[in-house]
Amino acid sequence: MTNDKIQMTKHMNLRSLLVYLAVCAVFFVCLNCERAYGAEREKKVKWVKSKYGLKALIELSKTRGKMVKDLKDESKNYDKVKTAIESDSLKKGETVHDVRRRYGDPVIILSEDEVSGATRWVYKPYQSTYFKGEKAYLFFDGEGALTEWRLLDQEGKSPFSGLLGG
Repeated sequence: MTNDKIQMTKHMNLRSLLVYLAVCAVFFVCLNCERAYGAEREKKVKWVKSKYGLKALIELSKTRGKMVKDLKDESKNYDKVKTAIESDSLKKGETVHDVRRRYGDPVIILSEDEVSGATRWVYKPYQSTYFKGEKAYLFFDGEGALTEWRLLDQEGKSPFSGLLGG
């Protein structure tokens, strides 16, 4: 090897050693900081025992179970309405009572016209929001008779809509 190559190799080895030592120093400092911070953080944590703690967890579990059931029912009702719309089995003039008995409760009932009492029932699967996703709208007049329906797809477009019996 030439003298220049030997010098270059020594310089590269020295540089590699310095980088290695710098990385080790940073790691050591970070490790000690984490230990000190973690110990300080552990001192601040206080556990408060409560005679109501277990009872609260049981109630939370029951509430969660009811929420899951409600979401499944919401989707099941939407599927029934969607099938009825697609198969054209909804009929103009059906009452709110008949619709509720057959398809279940809507997710929300909106007032369309306070003077006439017209309402819009919204059915949707649980994955959809009120602003995005599939929805089915059923419109009732002030007497509670079905007058119109709309089925909206993912983009909010209506592939199946119109006046019933028309």
